[in-house]
Amino acid sequence: MKEDRTFTEIMFIIVKHRYAILKQMVIFSIIAAVILLAFFPNWYRGTVQVMLPESQGFNFSTLIATIPFKDVLAPNMASTNLDNMAGVIESRTVMDQVIKKFRMDSVYEFEGDYHYEDLLATFHSNVELDLKYDQNIITLSFYDTDPKRAAAVANYYIKSVDSLINHVYSKKAHGNRIFLEKQVARAEAELDSLSELMQKFQSKTHLLVVPEQLQVMVENIGKLYADLTQYEIMRNVYGKIGGKQNVDYERYRLHTEELQKKLEELVQSETQKKSYPISLRMAPTLVKRYYELYRDIMIREKVLEVLYPQYEQAKLEEQKAVPNVLILDYAVPASKKSYPKRSLYVLLVAGLVFIFSSAWFLLEEKYKKLT
Repeated sequence: MKEDRTFTEIMFIIVKHRYAILKQMVIFSIIAAVILLAFFPNWYRGTVQVMLPESQGFNFSTLIATIPFKDVLAPNMASTNLDNMAGVIESRTVMDQVIKKFRMDSVYEFEGDYHYEDLLATFHSNVELDLKYDQNIITLSFYDTDPKRAAAVANYYIKSVDSLINHVYSKKAHGNRIFLEKQVARAEAELDSLSELMQKFQSKTHLLVVPEQLQVMVENIGKLYADLTQYEIMRNVYGKIGGKQNVDYERYRLHTEELQKKLEELVQSETQKKSYPISLRMAPTLVKRYYELYRDIMIREKVLEVLYPQYEQAKLEEQKAVPNVLILDYAVPASKKSYPKRSLYVLLVAGLVFIFSSAWFLLEEKYKKLT
């Protein structure tokens, strides 16, 4: 009963001073609305949605190794292409392009002597990413006080990402093609020179038939040289793209060293040991010279068998211009602001004023009773 009486007394006091409470609520709500309008502009969101193809032909981890990141904005090096793509989006290289394109330093009122890192951080704070792993989709949102600029920045942002990926991919493909082209030209020149030497040697010595045991030995060595060439190609490609700290570069470097040792041991053993019915150590000088020429020719032919398909593939890769991201929805200027939620803030202020005003009048009535 006492609690009911207390609650009734409280409600009676509130009803008694309802006009004063309501007046204060209206006044403070208007003040809050004016402050929000004057000092908190409308922010609009430009949203673009992109999808990564399932058969992604580009290695994003290799790409990220070539793009400079700002330390505080460095991406989480996750194993999925979606996470790696998010890292490219948040790279300093891409953000620099967007900031310069739209002169965001003027938009954010960075004037005079300022730290560029502060501008980057401000810009990055207005970028929002949503990764949908089950659908392989990334949603990029950019917030700005101008709805047209918000949409334009979001669209240009994704185009800059796509352009960067294609540029790095093309650079990699071009470098690979140039390297293979030089390897092919060198192997062809060496083969032509050796063939000419062999022709002169055979014309002079009349030694035309290749002993079967020498042919088997030379073919084995030639195959090893072909494998060595392939490992050297992969080592050089990963070295140029990801640097010598790249895991793939180190793996192919170790393979190359081991294969070189194996070849040296094999050639040395075949020139010093009786591994075949006709030992090179005991063979006449002419046979030994014939073997050396025949071996070198076979090695170049095996190397070219490996290089030709890779060179043709490299030429195709250099000409190929496939977009790395598929834009599902372009950003359009928003007709409705994203924040601030002024009505919510005004209601919050009104609620707080109601609570404090009611408490004030309750204390006032209690004080009157005591005095």
